[in-house]
Amino acid sequence: MNRLILLLLFFAYGCKDNTAELSSENRILTQKVEEQENELEKIEKRNSEEKKRSDAEKVRLVEEVAELKNALKKIELEKKERSLSFLEKEKVLNQFVSDLENAKISLQRDHEKFIDSLMLEHKETIARLKDEIRKADAEGYRRGIDFVTRKIDKSRGL
Repeated sequence: MNRLILLLLFFAYGCKDNTAELSSENRILTQKVEEQENELEKIEKRNSEEKKRSDAEKVRLVEEVAELKNALKKIELEKKERSLSFLEKEKVLNQFVSDLENAKISLQRDHEKFIDSLMLEHKETIARLKDEIRKADAEGYRRGIDFVTRKIDKSRGL
């Protein structure tokens, strides 16, 4: 009877030790998760900065288009001063507008490719970080189970 009580006390004491060690490992894992979250915040901040830069690029493109439109108006005035015929003016202006539209489409396409590449890079980084977090969690869980199993085996005398 005394042996049974002694064995139960020993087992209860061993469980308290395991709880403290698991709590310590849980803190370590929590710190790792916080570090990963901080890194993710940094990446999101960089993505935000890239978005701001791309927005600034959009504004610059809009300004360039406005400048091109002003240039178009100046050319129109020059043509009037040279007394070109109405059909010739229309033909030149239509061609110039077409060229401007093509340039605008090209700039927009390049800009969209740039944003798409940034988003893809961002998604890949996030996926990689999530995998790292999952692996770290699984490793910690496995270590905890191994530790508890060893403690139980020791307490049984194996």
